[in-house]
Amino acid sequence: MFLLRTCDGSEVLFKLQGTTLLKKLMMVYCDKKSMDIEQIVFLFEGRRIRGKQTPKELEMRNGGEIIAIPDVSGGSLA
Repeated sequence: MFLLRTCDGSEVLFKLQGTTLLKKLMMVYCDKKSMDIEQIVFLFEGRRIRGKQTPKELEMRNGGEIIAIPDVSGGSLA
């Protein structure tokens, strides 16, 4: 089980196999929230995770926490 925590304080538990691509978790979360996957950054231990990575590759343990926050990159200063 992995805990996905969002910036609004909500939490979602996901059950994933160690070899499942994290893109599956990302897509399910964004679909439930009606959000574009390109607008969300997913972090594990402070590092951005990619959809092609797996829990096993990142050495995630049962109970690991993933943070989902809005992507604020690319803006300009006025």
